[in-house]
Amino acid sequence: MNITTRDLKPTDTSIKEQLKNTPIEKAICEYLWNGFDANASVVNFNYQINELDCVSTITITDNGDGIS
Repeated sequence: MNITTRDLKPTDTSIKEQLKNTPIEKAICEYLWNGFDANASVVNFNYQINELDCVSTITITDNGDGIS
């Protein structure tokens, strides 16, 4: 069986597995640059702070040609 890159479908689990040993700063940069690599003209970085003044959620979205 031959598998090509077009046959591969990234999932939350596969992405987390790829970045599990990556420092958080580098992982965030990787997600931001992925948007530009996908021809995005807009990349949004949003985060939420919880009651302990810690970042609880990070969301990165873009209008690029890649994954929805």
